[in-house]
Amino acid sequence: KYRGNKIYPNLYTFIIAPAASGKSMVKWAGEVVSNIDSYLQKRSKNAIKQYNEEKQLVAKGEMKFSDLGDKPQYETFSIPANITSAMLMFQLRNNDGYGLLTETEIDGLIESLEGTGRGFNDILRKGFENESLSSMRKTDEERIFIDKSVISVLMTGTTGQFQKLIPDAEHGLFSRVITYNLDPKQEWISAIDIDEFSYDEYFEDFKILMLEFYQTLESYPEALSFELTSQQYVKFDNYFNDKFQNIRSIAGQDGRASVIRTATIVVKIATILGAVRRLEDDSLMNQNACEDDDFEVALSLADIVLDNMLQTLRNL
Repeated sequence: KYRGNKIYPNLYTFIIAPAASGKSMVKWAGEVVSNIDSYLQKRSKNAIKQYNEEKQLVAKGEMKFSDLGDKPQYETFSIPANITSAMLMFQLRNNDGYGLLTETEIDGLIESLEGTGRGFNDILRKGFENESLSSMRKTDEERIFIDKSVISVLMTGTTGQFQKLIPDAEHGLFSRVITYNLDPKQEWISAIDIDEFSYDEYFEDFKILMLEFYQTLESYPEALSFELTSQQYVKFDNYFNDKFQNIRSIAGQDGRASVIRTATIVVKIATILGAVRRLEDDSLMNQNACEDDDFEVALSLADIVLDNMLQTLRNL
């Protein structure tokens, strides 16, 4: 709960770095949720198979049509960035408004936003704010309505690629994204694998854990709530008041919106940290107060977010 509204802990993050600087390692963050994708796909396929079998029973007169129910929706967790506006709306509806767009190259998203299938910049802007979405198509006269959108984005790209996506600070996405400017190492990295380290093995445990967390959260009939304490809000206000004045003097109106939305991002990060902590401790409740440790970590990350925002702004 923030400023009288329900906000969900979805984030838009872009790792920006020159070519061949190791930013593609972000693919492992996408791998962490692969077990969730497999779980949802298997569940969807089984539900659709059962529906088709029951349809045959209806056709044979062995089952009433009124008992058939609606056709199950095909759910996914990850959504490819190479997608049309209509398909994105369709899949978000199937996912009850949720979706993660993750790619190691921004180009796929740029092509989708500029393509003939109508871009979805507006969907992304609303998805960060968890607004409702609606669309109607003349072709099939179908209207899609999504009560709340909870979209997350994780991508990497070069400065030039990012500028194609977001050309200036007035673009609606700029203040909604976390940019992290990665400086490449300036020496050769040895290809000799002394430790025989395996990323597949390392992240396998995380994949299992993320599926367990997902299934636990899914088992709750209603969304769980997190809220900062009054003492935390005092510190929060003081911190962002200082940042607001300072960055506005440096970057003017371009920086102003980013400070305001970074405050929202901090609340989202604190919620994520609090949820993970309580999932690990098995202490999750319907209503949860933010732990001081999680709040302090989230607030400390605001410095990094805002410093990178200013660097990205200078690049633009």
